[in-house]
Amino acid sequence: MSLRLLAPAAITVLASYALLVPSAAQANSYGDQDRAEGFNERGREHFDDEEYELALEYFDRAIDLYPDPRYFFNTCYTLVMMGEHREALSVCDEVQPPEADDELIAKRDMVAGMAEAGLEEQGAAPDGDPPSDAPGDGGDPGAAPGDGTGTGTGDTYDAGHGGAPGDTGHGARPPPLGDQEIPHDYSWSVGLEAGPLGNLGVGGDRYQSGGGHLRIAADVMAMSERRVGAQIYSDFSRLESDPAAGGDDGIFMVDLGGGIYHHMPLGEMVYLTPLVGAHLALQAPDGSESTFMGLGVRGQASFDFVFGGDDEHVLSVAPVGLNLYLPSIAASGGEAPGNYGLDDGGASYSFTVGYKLRFTEEAFLALE
Repeated sequence: MSLRLLAPAAITVLASYALLVPSAAQANSYGDQDRAEGFNERGREHFDDEEYELALEYFDRAIDLYPDPRYFFNTCYTLVMMGEHREALSVCDEVQPPEADDELIAKRDMVAGMAEAGLEEQGAAPDGDPPSDAPGDGGDPGAAPGDGTGTGTGDTYDAGHGGAPGDTGHGARPPPLGDQEIPHDYSWSVGLEAGPLGNLGVGGDRYQSGGGHLRIAADVMAMSERRVGAQIYSDFSRLESDPAAGGDDGIFMVDLGGGIYHHMPLGEMVYLTPLVGAHLALQAPDGSESTFMGLGVRGQASFDFVFGGDDEHVLSVAPVGLNLYLPSIAASGGEAPGNYGLDDGGASYSFTVGYKLRFTEEAFLALE
């Protein structure tokens, strides 16, 4: 075959290679990303089981294949859980925009704050230098006090972690972000309360003196140092008619409101919690097409018993709960509140037992 015929064929072959090589590289990149995601999922599973060393190994493999900022965040969080606060800060520095979105940056900042708090608790400075009087033998400047050798690099992340996992107190769970010295600290809680209800003049003498009461509430700890928080609540109450008064219909009441409470410690695991609040009262007599509306105030005192490994469970007993109601107006239907004895206001009291589940800021953090 002549050179004139070979030249076009050679050009065609070279052009085909030029098109295939980038496609193969791109396919290989996608393959690495898929494998990295698989390693990340394995790491998440071990993290959930508190097997932090195994989780770290899989996150390292994911980073080696594909340096996604999510994998760096997972590694940073795992290192914090292992007590490797200095190295965690170094890894957190790898989570940067534009690859990391605003939500991931916010989570990175929260975990970095946990790492800094852990270093302060150990007596080390976040910049990598321990105090001059820290014990040790003058080893790695990234060492924690009392270690003398250290495993943190203090510079940039290294998948080798500068040492074997397990040699610097791994497994020591850091305290929640915020006021570490405050016992039983939490950010918010949700709960239920239920118990008997006593009637003090609601509806005049139309309704019985006793009924039932249910409350759904959510608490937010606003001032941890003073243990002052805010609560939003929904009260559901039921009073049956009093046959002696000639009535044959009951009433259903819903109170929607908010209040302020204060936890006052009585012992190591027990608090007295007074609360005051105000609410909108909706009252619906059984025999009426109308719903009546009024305003009310609430006062309560409860004893809270805290328990659980992370102080997340609370059993509450509230022997004193009082709701005061102003005279109601018709919200719908056009009937007069006086037809049901609701024009004079009234009050109710309750004895409730409840349960609350508490959450800390750390509970909001989830691996990526």
